Amino acid sequence: PADAIRITADQLAAARTLRDALWRLAAARAHGEAGSAEDHAALNRAAAHPPLVPQIAPDGATAAPLPADGAQLVSTLARDAIALLTGPYADRIRECGAHNCQLIFVDTSRPGRRRWCSMERCGNRNKVRALRARRESEEPAPEPAAGPTPIAALGPASPTSHRTSTR
Repeated sequence: PADAIRITADQLAAARTLRDALWRLAAARAHGEAGSAEDHAALNRAAAHPPLVPQIAPDGATAAPLPADGAQLVSTLARDAIALLTGPYADRIRECGAHNCQLIFVDTSRPGRRRWCSMERCGNRNKVRALRARRESEEPAPEPAAGPTPIAALGPASPTSHRTSTR
């Protein structure tokens, strides 16, 4: 359509380069590292192009003027990434703690100690796995000894069994 984002093969390649650089930079940040100079350069190159310019629509919603091109889209993403990597949530970029999940997320929880990308997905799976492991490692209760049951093990006598007759 006439109002679509136009993207060339070169712009698509630039978007993929940015995606890969962002992944490595976010992973480095999650581990307390700075990331490579090459990845920083790729991010800065992408951000150097003119971004999409937000506009307000008659209904009050945010809109981007179309048509636009891939370089504008990539630049907008790069600028948002720079804002994240240098902003107040930069120290809250985390890698999911699940052993089989490689997602990177921003921990926006109040205490800032979130471990999983999603409690509904990875958090629940890990808690269920830990519960099963605890239950499997617990020793089974000992079997009762064969033979007569000691009177004390039967518990207290019922109140009606000790009634004395007043007749």
